[in-house]
Amino acid sequence: MGLSAVGIMDWVDANDKESARRQEVSTKLIEMDLKYGGAGTSSRGGGENLASKAALLKKIQSRLPEDSRIAPQLVGADLETLELFDKGQEQLKDFYKSNGLDYTPEIAEQDVTSFHREVIKSGGKVDVETIYSMLGIDEDMVDEIAYGDKTYGDLARSIAEGNEQVGLSFDFRSPVEPLSGSEQGNIRDLFISTLRPTIRAELTTINEKQANGQASPEDEARAMELNSALTNLDNEDYTAASRISGPEAAIKLMETNPRYKPYNYLINQNLGFSNKEDIARAIKVGLIEKGTRIFYKGSPYTINEEDVKKAAG
Repeated sequence: MGLSAVGIMDWVDANDKESARRQEVSTKLIEMDLKYGGAGTSSRGGGENLASKAALLKKIQSRLPEDSRIAPQLVGADLETLELFDKGQEQLKDFYKSNGLDYTPEIAEQDVTSFHREVIKSGGKVDVETIYSMLGIDEDMVDEIAYGDKTYGDLARSIAEGNEQVGLSFDFRSPVEPLSGSEQGNIRDLFISTLRPTIRAELTTINEKQANGQASPEDEARAMELNSALTNLDNEDYTAASRISGPEAAIKLMETNPRYKPYNYLINQNLGFSNKEDIARAIKVGLIEKGTRIFYKGSPYTINEEDVKKAAG
C-alpha cells in the first residue's frame, strides 16, 4: 500500500526537521570546539597554518643555542606570537650585520631580556557521553560528518579532551649604536682608574696593622701582592690588579653603562671572584658570560652553562 499525499508530506517535514536539528547540533559542536576543543581542532586553520608554524619555529630555534632555555618554551605558541618573536630576532640580526657584528646564538639568547610562558587550559570538564546526551547525538550520528572532515564523535571527543593555549610574553634588547674606537678605549681606562683606589684602600688597612704590630703573616703576604700589582699597573699591566681587587668596580661599571656589554672582553679577563653570588651578579649585568676566564678563589676558572642558568634563576 503506497503512502498518501499527507503521509509523504509528513515524512518530508520530519526529514527537514531532523536535518535542521543535526545542523543545529553541528553548529553548537563547532562553537564549543572552537572555544574548548583540543585534539579535534589541532588542525584548525588548515595544514598550511601548521606548516607555517613548524617552519617558523625551526627558523627561530636555529638562531638560538643548542642548550637554549627559550627554544623549548616556544613550542605550542600560536603563529602570530611566533611571527612577533621572529620579527624581533630579524631586527637585531639586521642591526648587528649593518654594524659588522655577528649575531651568534649566544647573543640571540642574551638579547631576549625577559621571557614568560603560561599555559591556560579550557574545556575538558565533561565526558563524551554527557556531550552526546546534552546535544542529542545518537549512535547513528557519531560517525557521521558534521563539519569538514570531522565527525560528530570527533568534535565531541575534542571538547571532552579540552584545549591548552600557550601564552608568551617577551622583550628584546633595544639595539644601540656601537662605540667608537676611542669610546672603547675609555672603558678600559675607566676600569683601570678604579683599580688603584681599591688596592690602595686595602693596602692602607694592612699598613695600619703593621704600624700597630697587629699584622699577621697573611697580611704581610697580601701587602707584597698588592704592592706588586700597583707596580704592574704603572707598567700598564692590570692583570694582577684585576685579579686581586675583586669584581665590584667592574660590575658597577656595567650596571651604570649597559652599552659596554658588547665590549665586556676589554675588562673581564682574569677578574678575581671569591663567591658564586658575585659571579651571578656579573653574569646578570653582562660583565661575564659562558666561556669567560676568571679567577675563582685564587684558581683559574671558566664560566660554564651551569653558572649562567643559576644567574638566570
